[in-house]
Amino acid sequence: MTRYNKLNVETLQQRIADQIQRWYVHQLGHSRVEVACHIFGNKLMVVLDNAVTQPEQLLVSSGRADFAEQVRNALDHSLRLHLHQIIEALTQVRIVDLLTTTQIKTERTSIVAILSDSVATTPPVAILPHLARSALEYDDE
Repeated sequence: MTRYNKLNVETLQQRIADQIQRWYVHQLGHSRVEVACHIFGNKLMVVLDNAVTQPEQLLVSSGRADFAEQVRNALDHSLRLHLHQIIEALTQVRIVDLLTTTQIKTERTSIVAILSDSVATTPPVAILPHLARSALEYDDE
């Protein structure tokens, strides 16, 4: 069963991206991250560019890439907890599976959330009467 969200898909995607970006700024002090979110039915995909923090970069440049990976795994775990909350709250759909991976070399994180139902925006039948009414009101002027 498709659940309808009152937001349009672009607004929903942007709100999810904004929440993730805020988490990076407030929790990690990392403001360079760029977040893109896309929803495809019951799948939600997020890509974070410039996701690797300065401490992780410092560890890699000083030959401690193995430790940088451990730090990143801990950060990804914290991010997953936050993602679970914001995605379910904003989409109003339960997450079935949440996959994350980070490539320190390219400074990208990818996130895929599999949802229990498709996320859809306000259904067309709810939008069309409103548009028709607006058009009629415009003609009356």
